[in-house]
Amino acid sequence: SPRPEVWGENMHGRRRQTPEEAAARREASLPRVKALRALQADVVRRRRDRVHTAESMAVAGRLLEINPDVAIAWNFRRECIRSPGGSGRDDANTDAASSAAAREGRAGVASAGDDAAGVIGSPPDDAEATTADPTRSTSYVPPLEDELALTEKTLRKNPKGYGSWHHRRWTVERLAATDAKEATLRREMALISQMLDVDDRNFHCWNYRRFVVSLMDGGRAIDEAELEYTTRKIELNFSNYSAWHSRTKVLPRVSDLSKDALDREYELVQQAFFTEPEDQSGWIYHRWLTAQTLMGARDDRGDEAGAMETLRREAGLCRELSEMEPSSKWPVVTRARLARATGTESGRTEAGEAFARLASLDPMRVGYYCDCCARR
Repeated sequence: SPRPEVWGENMHGRRRQTPEEAAARREASLPRVKALRALQADVVRRRRDRVHTAESMAVAGRLLEINPDVAIAWNFRRECIRSPGGSGRDDANTDAASSAAAREGRAGVASAGDDAAGVIGSPPDDAEATTADPTRSTSYVPPLEDELALTEKTLRKNPKGYGSWHHRRWTVERLAATDAKEATLRREMALISQMLDVDDRNFHCWNYRRFVVSLMDGGRAIDEAELEYTTRKIELNFSNYSAWHSRTKVLPRVSDLSKDALDREYELVQQAFFTEPEDQSGWIYHRWLTAQTLMGARDDRGDEAGAMETLRREAGLCRELSEMEPSSKWPVVTRARLARATGTESGRTEAGEAFARLASLDPMRVGYYCDCCARR
């Protein structure tokens, strides 16, 4: 057992709890946990009995504000909205009552406290979430606006909650089929930008951004703006995996991926790995660029000579970086792949030598590198 005095020591600037303190904290949280479990049981019962009412929406909303990861509550809200007699399909008076009840239910959430989080529901029911067609009736919009308010609140509590992002996407997809489309998408882009300013590597937010952009009517201009946005984010943080990934999605829509276009991308990514050679995000994008170069040599463009020139140039830069950073494995890995991609005997020999060097640079993966040597 640990020494008694250890419990008072600091760990990462935080004092470690004693067993007595931990037990007292658990005891104090029991009433909130019991209340949360009762609330979840109520949602499960209402869903089982198909009680699609404004009160049910308020109960589910109250549960989600305490714990946004209870997937059954998100599924139940979608069922209530789609129900012929539910809050999303009644007349305007019912819609107003539903919205008011949901807001009233959410207003009392604070008393439940945040310590009750941790009750996780079943995985999101994608099949149920996408079977209904969106409606254009004016009575459908107010409840969906409430869903945006609820998901914004839950995302502020957990910006990486799968259930919240899924529900917001479901909601916006239906609002985009109404007259509120333009205003909705403009508001969503503003919210996304704010969230990415706070955490520029939130891949949930980046995925959602691509979804929202796909709904916008802007053509090539929108794609060019998105490419510029990824450039700004990458220049602020070369380790932004999500920005590099988004660039692979948008670049083919605004560029013919010619040699000149790809060379500009090579110049951008070179800034990343010459700045921080141990960060793999830039190297992963470089590998994607290499694949585009090789595909361009095989398709109608057929510029094999240009592709080989690019491979040799990039391999030379990797050798230069290896001399500057002899302990870094990524330039050696990339040089091995580039050399092997040339398809020449000298290239295969250089790749084998590089993989042999990697066995000492990265001994945890020596079996993989030996296998690569055998297949060169």
